[in-house]
Amino acid sequence: MESVAGGVRGGADAWSVAAVPPRTHFARSGERHMRESDPMTPATTRRPAGVTLAVVLLALGTLTAVAAATADPQAQARTLMTALWLACVWFAVRAGRGRRTARTTAACLTVLILLLAAPFALVDPLYGGLTLLTAAVLAVPGLFLLYAPAAEAYVRARQGDEGSEA
Repeated sequence: MESVAGGVRGGADAWSVAAVPPRTHFARSGERHMRESDPMTPATTRRPAGVTLAVVLLALGTLTAVAAATADPQAQARTLMTALWLACVWFAVRAGRGRRTARTTAACLTVLILLLAAPFALVDPLYGGLTLLTAAVLAVPGLFLLYAPAAEAYVRARQGDEGSEA
């Protein structure tokens, strides 16, 4: 038997990229099928690590802000803040899949949560202030990562030339 470097019964061509059949559809249900004329290729639609990190940072940062705002048992905004956090996480996940409108909505909801959490969190300056600062340190870099050039190229590739969302 030949070595791995030389290939097994086929030489170097058996291991080349050209020998791999083209991908005809995505494995997840609900995704659109790829066509030969489709400008998206698996190389351009691979999610950048920065986008995944942005989604995680947004979720953690906004959760920390909600925790700071609802730490007081008499806080009246618990239901509102929880609903805003769930909506923000949902839109952040959709933004991670390359949806332009979801990216904008997640960014707006993140800023709204941080602004709404400030008055409630600053009732206790030490705990609330530090927790809100931690939330901002987590969420703000996530916002920048969502609009980084690699993320913009990913969204553009996922949206195609028509710019419509499915």
